[in-house]
Amino acid sequence: MNQKNAPKDSVEILIAEDSPTQTEQLKYLLEKHHFKVVVASNGVQALSLFGQHKPALVISDILMPEMDGYELCRQIKANGDAEDVPVILLTSLSESEDVLEGLSCGADNFITKPYNEDNLISNIQGILANKNLRKVERVRITMEILFKGKKRFVTGDQHQMLTLLISTYEAAVRRNTELAQTQDELKQLNEHLEELVEKRTETLSLEIAERKRTEEGLRQAEENFRRSLDESPLGIRIIGAKGETLYANRAILDIYGFKDIEELNSTPVKKRYAPESYAEYQLRKKKRMNGEGYASEYEISIIRKTGETRRLQVFRKEIIWNRQKQFQAIYQDITERKSAQEKLIETLSGLRTAIGGIIQVLSSITEKRDPYTAGHQLRVADLARAIGQEMGLPADRVEGLQLGAEIHDIGKVSIPAEILSKPTRLTKMEYNLIQLHAQVGHDILGNIDFSWPIAKMILQHHERINGSGYPNQLKGEEILLEARILAVSDVVEAMASFRPYRPALGIEAALEEIEKNKGILYDPDVASACLTLFREKSFEFKP
Repeated sequence: MNQKNAPKDSVEILIAEDSPTQTEQLKYLLEKHHFKVVVASNGVQALSLFGQHKPALVISDILMPEMDGYELCRQIKANGDAEDVPVILLTSLSESEDVLEGLSCGADNFITKPYNEDNLISNIQGILANKNLRKVERVRITMEILFKGKKRFVTGDQHQMLTLLISTYEAAVRRNTELAQTQDELKQLNEHLEELVEKRTETLSLEIAERKRTEEGLRQAEENFRRSLDESPLGIRIIGAKGETLYANRAILDIYGFKDIEELNSTPVKKRYAPESYAEYQLRKKKRMNGEGYASEYEISIIRKTGETRRLQVFRKEIIWNRQKQFQAIYQDITERKSAQEKLIETLSGLRTAIGGIIQVLSSITEKRDPYTAGHQLRVADLARAIGQEMGLPADRVEGLQLGAEIHDIGKVSIPAEILSKPTRLTKMEYNLIQLHAQVGHDILGNIDFSWPIAKMILQHHERINGSGYPNQLKGEEILLEARILAVSDVVEAMASFRPYRPALGIEAALEEIEKNKGILYDPDVASACLTLFREKSFEFKP
């Protein structure tokens, strides 16, 4: 029916829709049922026509140029003279955000696309015919749209509460109609009831929206987590309780040379491991099964599909995967790094062997100039090494201590041979000359880049912890620990051995000297270790 042929008492409806096709379809349906129709192509035009025509109802699309349906609804509801005019928003069943936004701006109902003629006209007639039931229809349609396709966001309690809310509201509206004595009283009762329903409906909507946001956030976080695993340059597996692979990223498949996770799972563990690593794997598995705990970091050797052996470093920990406790293993291929380390160790070993040879040459040079002290440096080195081990020094530090001890008298090459082998007591001048050997030895070796402070050991091996030594009168901790060990070893060997100017004093005399001056001339810990070696562990100098 054309608008000009509609009955004079027809109800006028304002349509705000920017799609000509949608507008014509809706206009046709409304005029078919004898409604007058006023059409606007956007919110601004609709608001202007609303003021001119005072329609009984407004149907508005949401997305429109210049002013959208939300804002149009707000401005209509903000008009004191027009706030009772129902506003219906056009939406989609899946657009729950549209419903929530529509609720906040005061929409009375929602029409979904595509339109069902009977439902459309029934809803419009119901809203226009019974103003008192408009709120309950708004609640019902809103929640039906909000829940449809979104059931996983709605708890059982929320659904039960919604159903109870709607049925209670319907009963309350009828009861108010029966009890009210006047129209004003009925209006007050219904307004109070509508306010209560509005608040509870809003609370339910917010709860559902928050639940949806939480679920979406968790889903997005899980997607990001899985994407980070997929794109990681490190191999990653998620392992089930029985050792099965639940997830494997591309990196771990490439490390093994497998095309997919099915090939990984179908290859027995024994074939994936080198023999020694398979034995270690069985031991780790047994410990886990017995609840004994397990190493979180270890190395394994694997056999690739091609037969090549690779060395991997593994980091293993418990995680939650698909809401169950599983294990995550992260693999780093360290084959090249291990190979480089082994070559470096070989190189260092060769260098140390070479350094040892150089030390022996230097030691022999010293002893050839002083035949009476032949073997002195080697015996001092043996005792120094034993003291270092007794004190718990690391093996590398003990090695450096021994090498330094083997050439601690290298500075004596600068002293005339007749002074070194003089059978009588030295003069003061000769003794002062002898004392220079510590500084000379340091100067000879000072520019050589040893791995240990050998030059410093040699410089300080005649210092005493009370500051009475030479050449720099250092005290206590100012003296390198290796030099303090060397000082005790040097004194014990010298006193126990023959010298051109005196007979051997013997080991007991040497130990009494160390014990008497323990904490005075000699480091107390070093002195104690030396005394323990001789008196409790039967240490002896080699011939």
